[in-house]
Amino acid sequence: SKKQKWSKITSDEIMDFSINNIDWNYSRDQLSSEDMLKEIEEKLKEISDIVPRMPYDSSNVPIKLPWHTSALKRKLQKKDKAWGKFDEHPTATNFNYAMNRQKIYEDENLRLKLNYEKKITYHIKDNCKAFYSYLRNNRRLKSSVPNLERENGTNT
Repeated sequence: SKKQKWSKITSDEIMDFSINNIDWNYSRDQLSSEDMLKEIEEKLKEISDIVPRMPYDSSNVPIKLPWHTSALKRKLQKKDKAWGKFDEHPTATNFNYAMNRQKIYEDENLRLKLNYEKKITYHIKDNCKAFYSYLRNNRRLKSSVPNLERENGTNT
């Protein structure tokens, strides 16, 4: 089965999509609160449709990165729980809460990663093995090159 993977999309991509592709004005001036809620839910559904779907395998355990701490893990769990709540009940409040949790997690992850990189570069003379191991792991290409389009419109 495939499950939406909210961690594969950044908050900036969500904001760009929602600003450029969704008309946030209501269809009419006079709407009941229920009609307003339905329109907002439809717009939030459009946003959730752009989230990549990935095969879900419960036996697949993620690799623990060197800068991951228990505090970061708790923030990740809170973020995932918030997006799960949004999946069940796509309301504006749940969306804003999930976006806030996503931002908190991304900021903390970046801060910890930069601190880890600073630490291994500071101790490069004492422990060069950690530095070169980190470099080797990050040197690998993680994304594939897309097909190129020829002048006649076909792909390579």
